[in-house]
Amino acid sequence: MVEQQQKLVLSPYAGDCGLYSGTDWLALIRGLRGSGFDGDLILDLQDTVQAFSPLLRPQVLALGRATADYFAMQVGIENALKKYSSVVLFGAGNMCRNYIKCYGAKYPPLFTCDNNEKLWGTEFCGLEVRSPEAMKNLPAGCGVFICNTYYREIEAQLRAMGVEGIEYFNDEYLPSYYFDRIRREE
Repeated sequence: MVEQQQKLVLSPYAGDCGLYSGTDWLALIRGLRGSGFDGDLILDLQDTVQAFSPLLRPQVLALGRATADYFAMQVGIENALKKYSSVVLFGAGNMCRNYIKCYGAKYPPLFTCDNNEKLWGTEFCGLEVRSPEAMKNLPAGCGVFICNTYYREIEAQLRAMGVEGIEYFNDEYLPSYYFDRIRREE
């Protein structure tokens, strides 16, 4: 009798042997980012897709595509920052603080803005907090990095204002991280 080897390929973040993935995605993304990786990312989801009903496969493929795009964004944060002569942040909270901690010295923002009008005119992490209206008068070559989990809503808001050069900043895979979270009373 010939033994068959089983190959277990899991989609990113999927659990094997419990709740946690056997792949250290944090180390992988940090390593690719740290090396200046600027290539194509390919996720092998063939086994995962084959395990699903043909009726569900298009959604699995769409999730795979969204995951690959997410990895590309995470790995390419510094490359995105290099595209712009100046940057502005949108969001005056934890992600903004983590941006300043990890990238603020190398890519100092002109200011940050926030939809919370109580913050306008204040200072956060050494940055002036302005209203979103300030985005209408950005210098040429300025990138806007959204530091807020409402990425798509804020992107739509900025696009409606005619803002270009919009990027997402996410602090999940930074080389260092503030663990004490800011809590504001609403």
